[in-house]
Amino acid sequence: MSTLPMADPLLDSEFDEIEACLSILNDTLQPSNAISPAVAANRINELIPLKDGDDISGVDGFFWGIWEAFIEVAGQTPHDHPSQQKLVQVIEELNSTTCRAENPGGTHVWAELHRLGPSMREAWIDPISEEQVKEFGSHWINLNAFAARLVNAGLAQWKLFFIWSMRTALEKPKPQGPLLDCHVAAAAAWIAYGGSVLFKQITNEELSARELQLTAGGSLYNGRLGLSL
Repeated sequence: MSTLPMADPLLDSEFDEIEACLSILNDTLQPSNAISPAVAANRINELIPLKDGDDISGVDGFFWGIWEAFIEVAGQTPHDHPSQQKLVQVIEELNSTTCRAENPGGTHVWAELHRLGPSMREAWIDPISEEQVKEFGSHWINLNAFAARLVNAGLAQWKLFFIWSMRTALEKPKPQGPLLDCHVAAAAAWIAYGGSVLFKQITNEELSARELQLTAGGSLYNGRLGLSL
């Protein structure tokens, strides 16, 4: 299989270790490379700039940077490429790794994937014009697929991201063209890579006022809000 091209992203981090993380991920995801997800996860764990037993209060930004690196690489990896699933497997290995650092509360940061959720929320910016589709439309589709794969693996509970992508694709009027095609492809990625798990999360429970606000439907939808049939 041919080389998976990766652009060198400009990440805003004070930690030099983030560049090393990008290098590890780039090497691991190349189809010709035999580096296993477990080996990659161990190398990333060793990057944490703390001594054993220290807590993470002084290097919280390191974890923001680590997930920014993962998210950037996920956006560059085609959604249907085997390397995107391998990226998820690296996170699975991290999730079961005994971290070299602990949260002040005593929980291991990899066990809770510290800062992954907020990092993904910051990156959740969908294209709103055909010009932006040209600029980062494929990145958006790949990112949706990556999020769906994480949900499918039980590593995240991100049904809001799914609802938002479906709402944008199907519940808001758009003319035929690249923008609509991009959003439909992003929504389809959720079905393709996380649909079975999301189907099991369908519920008819009453939603809180906050949940009603977050899952408000688009103008083309008049059904029940939330993840429901």
